Amino acid sequence: MLVAPSASADTPIIWYQAVGRPSADAPCPTTSSDDATAGWTEWTGSWEEWANDGKGGPVCTRSITWAYEASGDGGGYPSAGCVLLQTYPYPTAWINFNGGWSLPAFADAWASAPCSGAPFSYTLYDNVYAPNGLSQAVALCQEAFGVSGTNNWSEDVYGCVNAP
Repeated sequence: MLVAPSASADTPIIWYQAVGRPSADAPCPTTSSDDATAGWTEWTGSWEEWANDGKGGPVCTRSITWAYEASGDGGGYPSAGCVLLQTYPYPTAWINFNGGWSLPAFADAWASAPCSGAPFSYTLYDNVYAPNGLSQAVALCQEAFGVSGTNNWSEDVYGCVNAP
């Protein structure tokens, strides 16, 4: 018998899984009913730097929230699902953080919530979900992507860029 420590409802502990695919048009695996019952999200197309022998390329990703951990200080990391990325004067776009707080460049974008069906585009920047504003966004961009500059796309979404 395995015993896991008790968990609280503060910070989700999420495992991410990604597999390479031969092209951006190649289909992602189908989520089995057993995986869906266990809590895995549907496979979705994305892009990762490690693919294609470190040159970057298309992948399929999914995640599972398997526990919640107390942050100790009441802070923790933010988490989001499908959130608004941008509106006019750009095409309205939504992105899915899948319960996390960061998304790499070239992540899928949808024309509407709830980020389902076929994506219509992709992001051009690394992004973070920072509901507490600019200072949180700067810290999260630094932690996730090693850059400290940000562009504010929507109320809680920031693009991570190299500071000028």
